[in-house]
Amino acid sequence: MDDRKTAEAIAAKIAEAGGRAYYVGGCVRDKLLKRPCKDLDIEVYGIPADALETLLSAFGNVLTVGKSFGIFKLEHSSLDIALPRTEEKTGEGHRAFLTSADPYLPPETASSRRDFTVNALMEDVLSGEIHDYHNGLKDLGKGVLRHVNDASFSEDPLRVLRAARFAAQLGFEVAEETRELCRKIDLTSLSRERVEGETEKALLSAEPDRYFEELRKMEQLKDYYAELGNGPFFSEKALALREEAKEPVLYMLGILCSGIAGKQRNTFLHRFLTKKYELKELKNWTYEDLPDKTALFEKLDQLTCPEDYVLVLCALYPEKEKEYRKLGDEWQIFLQQEHITGEDLFKLGYTPGKELGSLLKEIRKKEYTRSKEEILEELKK
Repeated sequence: MDDRKTAEAIAAKIAEAGGRAYYVGGCVRDKLLKRPCKDLDIEVYGIPADALETLLSAFGNVLTVGKSFGIFKLEHSSLDIALPRTEEKTGEGHRAFLTSADPYLPPETASSRRDFTVNALMEDVLSGEIHDYHNGLKDLGKGVLRHVNDASFSEDPLRVLRAARFAAQLGFEVAEETRELCRKIDLTSLSRERVEGETEKALLSAEPDRYFEELRKMEQLKDYYAELGNGPFFSEKALALREEAKEPVLYMLGILCSGIAGKQRNTFLHRFLTKKYELKELKNWTYEDLPDKTALFEKLDQLTCPEDYVLVLCALYPEKEKEYRKLGDEWQIFLQQEHITGEDLFKLGYTPGKELGSLLKEIRKKEYTRSKEEILEELKK
């Protein structure tokens, strides 16, 4: 049984128990936009938490992601099932909320806590009827992101980044009154992890430049992206090559950093990146047009993701793409070849020590353009 069929079966049982189930959030928006949707969020009205958990257990193992908040997940499915809830701001930051589940909260009240009108739409799971309490259908038709409620929107600074990110993913415009509200919100309480998450989603979106442009219009680049100049940052070529990248986020960060000087780049990345391998890798990336095979191979030898670095060079120097791709292929062949080791040098009479280590490093560079046999023959002399 697919997840929507499961959802319908659950909704039928909920209706028998006197409740009602609605699809909410992005899955409603994306269905109306004919976009794929990974997760199905369901909100259940009229059923207390304990009764809902018992009802759900008939459909599989229930994971109590947040039972005290009325949040459940059905294992091995994309279904997230929750009771409507109220939120009260208790401090600074996007996590400082007192959340309480209330199965008898009116749907209009519950939907008013959502961020944007297009995300506040509700669809009756059984009938398919759309409930639109905040003019979300009108904004969806116009391609506009408009906040639902001034007070609740301002309480969560992450929603500023989400506005820009949804604009990038959906190709929507942020309503001017929402931009104006976003200009007044302090983002400094956001954790690196949350900024990183929004940045990654934006970099993988259909229009990543729109994310940074929207933040510029909101005057909200200063806290996390201050070193960025004026975009656009990603050419059509860069976006096309993203599909080939082994680490698409790393590749896109590489493109984004190409206009930022070394020390500034480190400062920039440390504001929102938490992944150590990405930080280490990007510190080693340079962006000048490398003059020859030896220079490129020497650079690739320092990297964990050399293939993505080659793609970045192809994006930055499209006129040399063919040449860089050829050298990238040669690098892969080079890695598969037998290389000179300490054992080879011992057979020639060399002894262990620091000098041997230095010699192996020099030999490694020679191997970029010469065969193992040629170099060993030379070392005999």
